[in-house]
Amino acid sequence: MLHGPQTRMAASTLLIAALVAGEPAFGIEGQTLRVGYASNSAPLSMGKGVDARGILPDLMQTIVAERLGVMLESRVLPWAEAQGAVYAGEIDALVTFASAKRLETMYASRTTVFTQQFRAFVRAGSMTERRLRANPEVDQLAAERGCWSRGDGWQKSFLSKHRIAYDEGENVIHCLKRIDRSRSGFILLGTAFGRHIVRLEGLRGRIVMVPHVYDSVPFNLLVSKQYPVATALLEAFDEELRRMQADGSHERLVDTLRERDY
Repeated sequence: MLHGPQTRMAASTLLIAALVAGEPAFGIEGQTLRVGYASNSAPLSMGKGVDARGILPDLMQTIVAERLGVMLESRVLPWAEAQGAVYAGEIDALVTFASAKRLETMYASRTTVFTQQFRAFVRAGSMTERRLRANPEVDQLAAERGCWSRGDGWQKSFLSKHRIAYDEGENVIHCLKRIDRSRSGFILLGTAFGRHIVRLEGLRGRIVMVPHVYDSVPFNLLVSKQYPVATALLEAFDEELRRMQADGSHERLVDTLRERDY
């Protein structure tokens, strides 16, 4: 009988052998993973109840369900509730930024599932657009006036860190309308979400995106430490995602999903 390091080495050998053979990793095939998604983060995730749609659910379906043979159960909730459900043991995993707080109760994949890039959205033809296209650096952004969408912690942290003056909007739509009326200069949004909400609000051609990336946030697969095969699942997930990144299939999949009309 094997004990201690020998047991872990044998398990790792089995895992690697299964992955090389292109088969689901030992111990995770047929497992069910309950994944939580935010209900109001289109096109990254949207829906209601067990009906999850968007870029992140589709990425998970391809990598985890189709390639690893793990059954997925989706839970679409307001984001605060989704995170709370993990702590309560009602959800096993999230696809999000691996913050120090989350890592207290969850393990994170070593590979990045999706990168959220933040850009400035401005009124087309405005002086703000012209100045930021000529000089997109943060020092010029700090000379403009931003709009903070109430409740967005990343936005507020970035604006405060760089001492950028800002107006307060009730939500993203309110900020976009302020910008459209030249009451605010810009709002910083995740690229996919910003494009999506501009299209939904009928603001195409009036609100445009400055190409410069002001920040990038990696989204990893985070699995609860309570999940029985968390380590094995993440090892298999990392191996499969590295394979997809190496052959270009991950990038092609992300590009396809970015263009999908959710």
